[in-house]
Amino acid sequence: MYPTIAVGPFSISVYTLVRMAALAIMIIAVLLRLRGRQWPITAADLFLRGVPLLTVGLVAGSIAENVLTHLATQATQGVPFPPGWWLESRWLGAFGGASLAGYLYCRQRGLPVGRTFDLFAVPLPLVAAVGRTACLLNGCCYGQETTAWPAIVLPDVYGVWASRYPTQPAGILANLLIFVVLLVFEQCTQRVKADGWPFYGFLYLSFAVLHLGQRFLIEFWRVDTPRLGTLTLQQFLCAAGIGLAGWLLVRGLSDKES
Repeated sequence: MYPTIAVGPFSISVYTLVRMAALAIMIIAVLLRLRGRQWPITAADLFLRGVPLLTVGLVAGSIAENVLTHLATQATQGVPFPPGWWLESRWLGAFGGASLAGYLYCRQRGLPVGRTFDLFAVPLPLVAAVGRTACLLNGCCYGQETTAWPAIVLPDVYGVWASRYPTQPAGILANLLIFVVLLVFEQCTQRVKADGWPFYGFLYLSFAVLHLGQRFLIEFWRVDTPRLGTLTLQQFLCAAGIGLAGWLLVRGLSDKES
Protein backbone atom coordinates (compact mmCIF):
# COMPACT_ATOMS: atom_id res chain seq x y z
CA MET A 1 0.00 0.00 0.00
CA TYR A 2 2.89 2.34 0.92
CA PRO A 3 1.20 5.68 1.85
CA THR A 4 3.61 8.57 1.32
CA ILE A 5 4.19 12.07 2.63
CA ALA A 6 5.11 14.61 -0.05
CA VAL A 7 6.72 17.99 0.55
CA GLY A 8 7.25 19.76 -2.77
CA PRO A 9 9.30 17.50 -5.05
CA PHE A 10 10.33 15.26 -2.16
CA SER A 11 8.35 12.29 -0.88
CA ILE A 12 8.92 9.53 1.64
CA SER A 13 6.81 6.50 2.50
CA VAL A 14 5.22 6.46 5.94
CA TYR A 15 6.58 2.93 6.31
CA THR A 16 10.16 4.15 5.90
CA LEU A 17 9.54 7.16 8.13
CA VAL A 18 8.22 5.07 11.01
CA ARG A 19 11.05 2.55 10.69
CA MET A 20 13.52 5.43 10.85
CA ALA A 21 11.73 6.59 13.99
CA ALA A 22 12.18 3.10 15.46
CA LEU A 23 15.90 3.27 14.74
CA ALA A 24 16.10 6.70 16.34
CA ILE A 25 14.31 5.39 19.44
CA MET A 26 16.83 2.58 19.77
CA ILE A 27 19.80 4.95 19.45
CA ILE A 28 18.38 7.43 21.96
CA ALA A 29 17.40 4.69 24.41
CA VAL A 30 20.84 3.05 24.29
CA LEU A 31 22.58 6.40 24.78
CA LEU A 32 20.37 7.20 27.78
CA ARG A 33 21.05 3.79 29.28
CA LEU A 34 24.79 4.23 28.77
CA ARG A 35 24.64 7.47 30.73
CA GLY A 36 22.49 6.14 33.54
CA ARG A 37 24.52 3.13 34.71
CA GLN A 38 27.91 1.49 34.48
CA TRP A 39 28.10 -0.67 31.37
CA PRO A 40 31.13 -2.58 30.01
CA ILE A 41 31.07 -0.59 26.76
CA THR A 42 31.30 3.08 25.84
CA ALA A 43 29.11 4.92 23.36
CA ALA A 44 32.12 5.61 21.12
CA ASP A 45 33.17 1.96 21.01
CA LEU A 46 29.61 0.81 20.39
CA PHE A 47 28.79 3.18 17.54
CA LEU A 48 32.22 3.24 15.88
CA ARG A 49 33.01 -0.47 16.11
CA GLY A 50 29.87 -2.31 17.12
CA VAL A 51 27.21 -0.74 14.90
CA PRO A 52 28.95 -1.58 11.58
CA LEU A 53 29.19 -5.24 12.59
CA LEU A 54 25.61 -5.26 13.88
CA THR A 55 24.44 -3.74 10.59
CA VAL A 56 26.14 -6.52 8.65
CA GLY A 57 24.43 -9.05 10.91
CA LEU A 58 21.03 -7.38 10.44
CA VAL A 59 21.30 -7.36 6.65
CA ALA A 60 22.75 -10.86 6.38
CA GLY A 61 20.11 -12.29 8.70
CA SER A 62 17.29 -10.57 6.84
CA ILE A 63 18.55 -11.89 3.51
CA ALA A 64 18.91 -15.40 4.98
CA GLU A 65 15.27 -15.38 6.12
CA ASN A 66 14.26 -14.05 2.71
CA VAL A 67 16.00 -16.99 1.04
CA LEU A 68 14.26 -19.48 3.32
CA THR A 69 10.87 -17.77 2.91
CA HIS A 70 10.97 -17.70 -0.88
CA LEU A 71 12.36 -21.23 -1.08
CA ALA A 72 9.42 -22.39 1.06
CA THR A 73 6.96 -20.42 -1.07
CA GLN A 74 8.45 -21.87 -4.24
CA ALA A 75 8.31 -25.42 -2.86
CA THR A 76 4.74 -25.19 -1.52
CA GLN A 77 3.10 -22.85 -4.03
CA GLY A 78 5.38 -22.92 -7.07
CA VAL A 79 5.95 -19.15 -6.86
CA PRO A 80 9.44 -18.12 -8.08
CA PHE A 81 11.65 -15.57 -6.33
CA PRO A 82 10.25 -12.09 -7.10
CA PRO A 83 12.47 -9.30 -8.45
CA GLY A 84 14.38 -7.54 -5.69
CA TRP A 85 13.52 -10.24 -3.15
CA TRP A 86 16.73 -9.54 -1.20
CA LEU A 87 15.52 -6.01 -0.42
CA GLU A 88 12.57 -7.23 1.66
CA SER A 89 13.08 -6.69 5.39
CA ARG A 90 12.65 -9.73 7.65
CA TRP A 91 12.63 -9.09 11.38
CA LEU A 92 13.30 -12.61 12.67
CA GLY A 93 16.33 -13.05 10.46
CA ALA A 94 17.58 -9.57 11.28
CA PHE A 95 17.18 -10.24 15.01
CA GLY A 96 19.05 -13.52 14.77
CA GLY A 97 21.79 -12.10 12.57
CA ALA A 98 22.32 -9.09 14.83
CA SER A 99 22.42 -11.33 17.91
CA LEU A 100 25.11 -13.50 16.33
CA ALA A 101 27.07 -10.42 15.21
CA GLY A 102 26.77 -8.96 18.71
CA TYR A 103 28.09 -12.17 20.24
CA LEU A 104 31.08 -12.20 17.89
CA TYR A 105 31.71 -8.51 18.63
CA CYS A 106 31.72 -9.13 22.39
CA ARG A 107 34.09 -12.06 22.03
CA GLN A 108 36.40 -10.03 19.80
CA ARG A 109 36.47 -7.07 22.20
CA GLY A 110 36.64 -9.17 25.36
CA LEU A 111 33.31 -7.82 26.63
CA PRO A 112 30.98 -9.73 28.98
CA VAL A 113 28.33 -11.05 26.60
CA GLY A 114 25.34 -11.15 28.96
CA ARG A 115 25.99 -7.74 30.47
CA THR A 116 26.46 -6.12 27.06
CA PHE A 117 23.34 -7.75 25.58
CA ASP A 118 21.24 -6.54 28.53
CA LEU A 119 21.99 -2.99 27.39
CA PHE A 120 19.65 -3.56 24.44
CA ALA A 121 17.04 -5.78 26.10
CA VAL A 122 14.62 -3.17 27.43
CA PRO A 123 14.49 -0.88 24.34
CA LEU A 124 14.10 -3.75 21.87
CA PRO A 125 10.40 -4.53 22.46
CA LEU A 126 9.59 -0.83 22.20
CA VAL A 127 11.43 -0.68 18.88
CA ALA A 128 9.59 -3.82 17.73
CA ALA A 129 6.25 -2.21 18.64
CA VAL A 130 7.08 0.89 16.59
CA GLY A 131 8.18 -1.34 13.72
CA ARG A 132 4.83 -3.14 13.81
CA THR A 133 3.15 0.26 13.63
CA ALA A 134 4.92 0.75 10.29
CA CYS A 135 3.51 -2.61 9.17
CA LEU A 136 0.01 -1.52 10.23
CA LEU A 137 0.26 1.71 8.23
CA ASN A 138 1.69 -0.14 5.26
CA GLY A 139 -0.77 -3.01 5.34
CA CYS A 140 1.94 -5.68 5.30
CA CYS A 141 2.14 -8.66 7.69
CA TYR A 142 -1.65 -8.81 7.52
CA GLY A 143 -4.00 -11.41 8.96
CA GLN A 144 -6.45 -13.88 7.51
CA GLU A 145 -9.92 -12.66 6.63
CA THR A 146 -12.44 -13.64 9.27
CA THR A 147 -15.53 -12.44 11.08
CA ALA A 148 -14.60 -14.19 14.32
CA TRP A 149 -13.43 -12.29 17.39
CA PRO A 150 -11.18 -10.28 17.61
CA ALA A 151 -11.30 -9.38 13.90
CA ILE A 152 -11.28 -5.71 12.85
CA VAL A 153 -11.41 -4.08 9.44
CA LEU A 154 -7.85 -3.63 8.18
CA PRO A 155 -6.14 -3.33 4.77
CA ASP A 156 -3.65 -5.73 3.24
CA VAL A 157 -0.50 -4.65 1.41
CA TYR A 158 -2.56 -4.15 -1.76
CA GLY A 159 -4.90 -1.69 -0.05
CA VAL A 160 -7.86 -4.10 0.11
CA TRP A 161 -9.85 -3.54 3.30
CA ALA A 162 -11.55 -6.51 4.95
CA SER A 163 -12.43 -7.97 8.32
CA ARG A 164 -9.15 -9.60 9.42
CA TYR A 165 -7.34 -10.95 12.43
CA PRO A 166 -5.47 -7.93 13.87
CA THR A 167 -1.93 -9.27 13.51
CA GLN A 168 -0.20 -5.88 13.56
CA PRO A 169 -2.19 -4.37 16.50
CA ALA A 170 -1.68 -7.60 18.43
CA GLY A 171 2.06 -7.42 17.81
CA ILE A 172 2.15 -3.79 18.93
CA LEU A 173 0.30 -4.50 22.17
CA ALA A 174 2.30 -7.66 22.92
CA ASN A 175 5.63 -5.89 22.48
CA LEU A 176 4.53 -2.91 24.57
CA LEU A 177 3.56 -5.33 27.33
CA ILE A 178 6.98 -7.03 27.08
CA PHE A 179 8.62 -3.59 27.29
CA VAL A 180 6.74 -2.78 30.49
CA VAL A 181 7.54 -6.18 32.04
CA LEU A 182 11.27 -5.89 31.33
CA LEU A 183 11.39 -2.26 32.44
CA VAL A 184 9.65 -3.02 35.75
CA PHE A 185 11.86 -6.06 36.36
CA GLU A 186 15.03 -4.06 35.74
CA GLN A 187 13.86 -1.24 38.00
CA CYS A 188 13.06 -3.71 40.77
CA THR A 189 16.52 -5.29 40.62
CA GLN A 190 18.10 -1.85 40.91
CA ARG A 191 16.00 -0.92 43.95
CA VAL A 192 17.04 -4.01 45.85
CA LYS A 193 20.64 -3.40 44.75
CA ALA A 194 20.79 -6.73 42.93
CA ASP A 195 22.12 -5.48 39.61
CA GLY A 196 22.12 -8.21 37.02
CA TRP A 197 19.89 -10.51 39.08
CA PRO A 198 19.51 -13.40 38.60
CA PHE A 199 22.40 -13.31 36.09
CA TYR A 200 23.71 -11.03 33.37
CA GLY A 201 22.00 -11.78 30.07
CA PHE A 202 18.71 -12.68 31.79
CA LEU A 203 16.94 -9.58 30.44
CA TYR A 204 17.99 -10.21 26.84
CA LEU A 205 17.13 -13.91 26.96
CA SER A 206 13.78 -13.09 28.56
CA PHE A 207 13.07 -10.64 25.75
CA ALA A 208 13.95 -13.29 23.18
CA VAL A 209 11.62 -15.90 24.71
CA LEU A 210 8.71 -13.48 25.20
CA HIS A 211 9.09 -11.77 21.82
CA LEU A 212 9.46 -14.97 19.84
CA GLY A 213 6.62 -16.51 21.84
CA GLN A 214 4.17 -13.76 20.92
CA ARG A 215 5.29 -13.94 17.30
CA PHE A 216 4.77 -17.72 17.28
CA LEU A 217 1.17 -17.29 18.46
CA ILE A 218 0.32 -14.39 16.13
CA GLU A 219 1.62 -16.42 13.18
CA PHE A 220 -1.51 -18.58 13.43
CA TRP A 221 -3.44 -15.51 12.24
CA ARG A 222 -1.06 -14.53 9.43
CA VAL A 223 -1.89 -15.17 5.79
CA ASP A 224 1.27 -13.92 4.09
CA THR A 225 3.86 -16.38 5.45
CA PRO A 226 4.48 -19.80 3.84
CA ARG A 227 3.15 -22.83 5.69
CA LEU A 228 5.04 -26.07 6.06
CA GLY A 229 2.25 -28.35 7.17
CA THR A 230 0.25 -26.84 10.00
CA LEU A 231 2.93 -24.30 10.98
CA THR A 232 4.54 -21.43 9.11
CA LEU A 233 8.25 -21.22 8.37
CA GLN A 234 8.46 -18.32 10.82
CA GLN A 235 6.95 -20.47 13.58
CA PHE A 236 9.72 -23.00 13.08
CA LEU A 237 12.27 -20.18 13.33
CA CYS A 238 10.58 -18.87 16.48
CA ALA A 239 10.57 -22.33 18.02
CA ALA A 240 14.29 -22.71 17.34
CA GLY A 241 14.99 -19.31 18.90
CA ILE A 242 12.82 -20.04 21.94
CA GLY A 243 14.58 -23.37 22.40
CA LEU A 244 18.04 -21.78 22.30
CA ALA A 245 17.13 -18.83 24.55
CA GLY A 246 15.24 -21.10 26.94
CA TRP A 247 18.21 -23.45 27.23
CA LEU A 248 20.53 -20.52 27.97
CA LEU A 249 18.09 -19.25 30.61
CA VAL A 250 17.97 -22.63 32.34
CA ARG A 251 21.76 -22.96 32.19
CA GLY A 252 22.22 -19.43 33.58
CA LEU A 253 19.82 -20.07 36.46
CA SER A 254 21.49 -23.43 37.21
CA ASP A 255 24.97 -21.87 37.25
CA LYS A 256 23.70 -19.10 39.56
CA GLU A 257 22.30 -21.61 42.06
CA SER A 258 25.46 -23.69 42.05
